[in-house]
Amino acid sequence: MNVQRSFPNSVFLQAGVLIAGSMFLCVVRNAYADHPPLPPEAYQECESKKAGDVCVAHMHGGDVNGTCAPDRDGGKLFCRPSSPPPPPPEAFDACSGKKESDECTVTFGSDAVKGTCRTMPDGRVACAPPHHGGNE
Repeated sequence: MNVQRSFPNSVFLQAGVLIAGSMFLCVVRNAYADHPPLPPEAYQECESKKAGDVCVAHMHGGDVNGTCAPDRDGGKLFCRPSSPPPPPPEAFDACSGKKESDECTVTFGSDAVKGTCRTMPDGRVACAPPHHGGNE
């Protein structure tokens, strides 16, 4: 006697939805993992302000001009810089004596990042990692 068992389609559908949902949550979580947490100083300047207000955060040994904006979680306001910060001194050191498009490596402690020397708006040459205009 040949007995065939069949599962209701809804069981397979539910399993597929569960797997797809789990994969989506992993992708979203990993996307945010690439962003380091904002420093406390970025929030302090906007504590008594509203979104869109001009701000000056005192971070990284200098003043950063920006605009108050909600953080990634949509909660607290932080001072979002008006322009990207300049490269760190190590990036300029890595291109000392080099020219535009030369390969370079920036070392931060025990970490080394390969890139390409790029001319900054001020005319100085700095090492840029792949996601900032360096080697692809």
